[in-house]
Amino acid sequence: GLERWSPEPRPSPISSRGRAGMGQPWSSRRHAAPSIAVPDLASCVPPIDRDASTLAEKEAALEMQFFVETCRLKELAAGGNVLAELLRREDNSLAGPLCYEPLPLPVDDEGFVRSFPAQDAEGIRDFFSRYGLVVVEGVISDEACHRSVDEVWAHAERQVSGLVREDPSTWDKWPGLAKLGILGNSFLLSRQLCENRQEAAVHGAFAAVFGTERLVVNIGRASMMRPTRGVKDGVEVGEKPEWRTVEGAEWLHWDVNPFTGAASTFSWRAEDLAANRGYDRLRVQAILALSDCGPCDGGFFCVPGSHRVLRSWAHARGPDVDDSAIVNPESAVQLRLPDGDPLKAHGQKVPVRRGSLLIWDAHLAHCNFPNDSSRPRIVQYVQMARADDPVMRPLCTSEAYLPPPGDFTLTELGRKLYGLAPWS
Repeated sequence: GLERWSPEPRPSPISSRGRAGMGQPWSSRRHAAPSIAVPDLASCVPPIDRDASTLAEKEAALEMQFFVETCRLKELAAGGNVLAELLRREDNSLAGPLCYEPLPLPVDDEGFVRSFPAQDAEGIRDFFSRYGLVVVEGVISDEACHRSVDEVWAHAERQVSGLVREDPSTWDKWPGLAKLGILGNSFLLSRQLCENRQEAAVHGAFAAVFGTERLVVNIGRASMMRPTRGVKDGVEVGEKPEWRTVEGAEWLHWDVNPFTGAASTFSWRAEDLAANRGYDRLRVQAILALSDCGPCDGGFFCVPGSHRVLRSWAHARGPDVDDSAIVNPESAVQLRLPDGDPLKAHGQKVPVRRGSLLIWDAHLAHCNFPNDSSRPRIVQYVQMARADDPVMRPLCTSEAYLPPPGDFTLTELGRKLYGLAPWS
């Protein structure tokens, strides 16, 4: 069972009954197998000092910590029958027939999705329950948005030598995962982005969705989509279709295994994968809009209400979907909707204004849609979970990674959210 997972010894990749060069029998007595020292993965993460380490050093160390956690989970999944148990499907036959009714999102005159103030907990919960997502307005100020945008650009410039924010002719070189609109697998630790994670209104929005204030925050990534129209490249102004990200309907996906209920633990530390199975525990993701993400600017794309049909979809489509389609079932747990799936026809754009927080249910089929404007689309990913979640733990729980005390002050709320102080 999953409760006793531990990697089991694996046989040597070279059998003593094999053959060595020139057709001679291989003998363990005559040719000792080479000894390969396998380093402790945790030792690969360099030590960090809150005052002395640079921002770039801290972000590089946290990215390495992420890769160490990824390797840990892959090693775990490679042991015994762990992977088979991870993929063992639940009986979803009682979920009923797959019956999805299109659910148009309410929008204002400018095409932005209806939003709620952070104080309207009931309105937030009701909308989230119906659509599988909710937009909470004005959770950070315009000044905070401006500082955040500056920090995201500075991060991109650190990642790519020669990239200059004021010169679009340098934007052909871009951080990894550009076709998904994500700035690689870097986790941003600059001052304002850390402030945003402990902002009371951001916490209040998540608390309204979860129904409890006792939450923890994880340090996440950022997204920037380059403009594709009216781009000034030197003296020319034109289009950049090669900068477009993947079309929305092409990669609609769930960050959950529909056949087991296991949600993605991407960038979290996973404590108990056995407890990750099941459909009853609420898991969410969110983006904080640092610029206006209008109908043409690129942004969140989803099938509203699809969180309600996850299990009936799993029962109806299960025979057509092989387990190999589940990407990284031990961590990222992502499944794209198959080609021709009827749900794809009901995908909708979710435009949001700057300073707003968009929270969605992990059971919601979602992705991004491309930027088709002259403005960059810039957002910060913000992740929160219940403090008593048996699976999700913040990957980083050391103050050393945060900005120096002279630049950044943890609030009492922030200490609890970052996992540095208990909620009790």
